[in-house]
Amino acid sequence: MKKIGLITLYGNFNMGNKLQHYAAMQLYRALGHDVVTLNHPEAKPPLMQRVKLPLKAVLLRVNPNLRCIQNYKRDIQRRRLFLDFSNSYLIPAETVSIKRISPKLKGRYDFFSVGSDQVWHNWSGKPEELDFFFLKFADKRQRLCLSPSFGLERLPEEWESVYREGLNGFPRLSCREASGVELIRALTGRDAALLPDPTMTLPVGDWARLERKPSYPLPERYVLSYMLGEIRLETIEAVSRCARLSGADVVNVNDNKTAYYAGTGPREFLYLIRHACLVCTNSFHGTVFSILFRRNFVCFDREDVSVTGDMSGRITTLLNTFHLASRRHGVLQDEALLVTDYSGAEETLSHERERILNYLRAVLHDDSPRKAGGL
Repeated sequence: MKKIGLITLYGNFNMGNKLQHYAAMQLYRALGHDVVTLNHPEAKPPLMQRVKLPLKAVLLRVNPNLRCIQNYKRDIQRRRLFLDFSNSYLIPAETVSIKRISPKLKGRYDFFSVGSDQVWHNWSGKPEELDFFFLKFADKRQRLCLSPSFGLERLPEEWESVYREGLNGFPRLSCREASGVELIRALTGRDAALLPDPTMTLPVGDWARLERKPSYPLPERYVLSYMLGEIRLETIEAVSRCARLSGADVVNVNDNKTAYYAGTGPREFLYLIRHACLVCTNSFHGTVFSILFRRNFVCFDREDVSVTGDMSGRITTLLNTFHLASRRHGVLQDEALLVTDYSGAEETLSHERERILNYLRAVLHDDSPRKAGGL
């Protein structure tokens, strides 16, 4: 049994991030290893936000009916659901600082696993973030990457040498999207394993047992809208049209003016997808769970690529793997809206699970890394 320190993006606001984190922990445990989450503090919020939040807390006591205060209360309620999930399922955990990593840390673990999610995106634009997610604090033989994602189709030229050095620090490489595999090959000349997201390794029954029915009332028949980033009016109208064609109401879990937003955490999110007649999403994990639960879905493109970069590569890889590229908005025909062809999906899923297991067995079988607690 190896002791593994698991490193991924860590926050309390994104459904997919929490669920892939949980899945990665369960995957290592299923292989017989001891896994500990290495939490890293979230970045300090901008000055304006640090002023606004205490002010809203004061206004909440003075006049709880103000619209901005209602939205603030919903944010707090939602965050509690995420914290509850983290405290219940993402333990044990050790907190580390990206800027000040103890040299003793690497002696307490056999391996450090980075991924999945967009750990190689460099959200802060600072070299210390990349140093951390390239596991430079660890010995090379301790570094393991599990289905990481760049969330980028191209790298800024000034960062190429940093990425090249970081990637070459891993004995074996993997990536979650085909475009990332090509990016690695172009930078390093090395092959990387194209692996599924860890969420796809857990049996569907495990996800169903984890789900929790939301506390708010739901329509008898609903279309789930789970959209990330900026949403144009045309997209909102397209979702409404899908609902009309489905004879259903819309449940929009990212509208912070509704109870759906406040009362939806990772467990409620699973319930909403599994019981929807249709899922409209531009989210990678929204698409993943639609496939796992065999739901009808429409996959939209992200509209804020100027801010986040083009994240479509991972969704394209996912849809192509399951032969579901026809579920994209703009391609999907009305008559197929509520008819999704999942023939062959179980065979594909079994194959994907075996590939990720074989990859981890190959990485973890070697006893050469130092024993946890060693000098």
